[in-house]
Amino acid sequence: MKPDPSSFRDFRGQVYRLDGRIFRTIAPLAEENFKKVEDTGILSDLVASGDLVEWWRLQSVELSERFGGMTILEHKVLPIISYPYEWTFEGLKTAALFQLDILLEALSRRLTMTDASAYNIQFIGTRPIFIDHLSFRPYQEGELWQAHQQFLSQFVNPLLLWAWTGESFHKLYRGNLEGISNRTLANLAPAKAYFSWRVLMHQFIPNYLEKRYQPGTKSVAARTNNQSLSRSRFRSLLQDLRHWIVKLEPKNKKPTMWRDYASNHSYSVESYEQKINIVAEFISSVKPERLWDLGCNVGDFSNIALQNGAGFCIGLDSDLDSLEVAFKRAKQENLRLLPLYQDLLNPSPDQGWNQAERTGIFGRTNEKRDAIIALAVIHHLVISGNIPLDMAINWITRQAENCLIEFIPPEDKMIKILTEHRTDRSFDLTENAFREGVLRSNCEIKKKFKINGGRSLFWIKHAKQ
Repeated sequence: MKPDPSSFRDFRGQVYRLDGRIFRTIAPLAEENFKKVEDTGILSDLVASGDLVEWWRLQSVELSERFGGMTILEHKVLPIISYPYEWTFEGLKTAALFQLDILLEALSRRLTMTDASAYNIQFIGTRPIFIDHLSFRPYQEGELWQAHQQFLSQFVNPLLLWAWTGESFHKLYRGNLEGISNRTLANLAPAKAYFSWRVLMHQFIPNYLEKRYQPGTKSVAARTNNQSLSRSRFRSLLQDLRHWIVKLEPKNKKPTMWRDYASNHSYSVESYEQKINIVAEFISSVKPERLWDLGCNVGDFSNIALQNGAGFCIGLDSDLDSLEVAFKRAKQENLRLLPLYQDLLNPSPDQGWNQAERTGIFGRTNEKRDAIIALAVIHHLVISGNIPLDMAINWITRQAENCLIEFIPPEDKMIKILTEHRTDRSFDLTENAFREGVLRSNCEIKKKFKINGGRSLFWIKHAKQ
């Protein structure tokens, strides 16, 4: 058996996947610490509050032998594993505050945490949940916070970048999986940032010392060895970070046209209601446990799907304004919807060590896609992305057994806007071309829904072999 590619770095234990189940080994050298942590009651309390993924000790002797006789924990399977470079500003902010709250709770029980990795936090809807049971260990009085820099790089610095400059962290974070370093932040920071004592203390002074002293020199060793941090000061540091993060907001920019698409779209009131009813009928018939909404915008149709039988919805969009609205709305209304940043023309790839440490968005092994809705998406892929129509159809339909795809004919107002200045090629967006693309994808059209105004929605299902 091979460990999950994302867990190979952890010497305390590794994660394995088998037949749709999730297991975690506890290495012999970590057994004592885990027992001490468990005895404090923090793990059971966090599970009871919904802050830690549910777990239990494996009772199967046969499976235990396959893991070399080590102690094995089995975890509840989450709806999806997402990464911080896919989260909204509000999502990363929520995760940062959650990480601090978990650590403050640990400190109250004389425990600390070995790291502050954003990848140890996942979401069920917009509610964060912690997934690494081996991150906790007994606290040693006076010890420094070893994960301080990691917390800054993976949580605070990306938020500051967006708050200061108005530029999102997504592409920079995806290009460096450990987050945004103090040095990178200092190079991008506006002049006013240097007048913040918090920024000086957490980012710029450490960055200056890092450049002045090379790792391993006497100066750095002496500076580190002579420092200590009492538990009360540690708590104060965490609480101050919390107060700071709570106030951070993305820098205001002019809202995009897509954020108000729900109220300023090209549908009549009647045709929009028809579209709502079609989505409701599709979802009620399929009843997907996990639904993906490609081009979710502010989450209107994701919400319709949840109201009509979808168990959990993952919304993907590249418009950051729309995603912020969707996340805050889902959070306020407690929807089982997780809006994620995703450019469908350049989705999250397999990357990291051996190109497997962080899996691409559509290749994560724990994610089963029962259905997809792709409303007003195909024409953007074809026209804006220059993707051939049959390739776009094939790509969407192979992601799930049942798909609801909106087809927009060439005479539609939106198509004319998108192609107004395009003279380089002709776009074959006829219904005949669409149907041929469905057939070439080894799918069948189960039902066609017509909308007033010329648009149609097609329920597409994989053809039986």
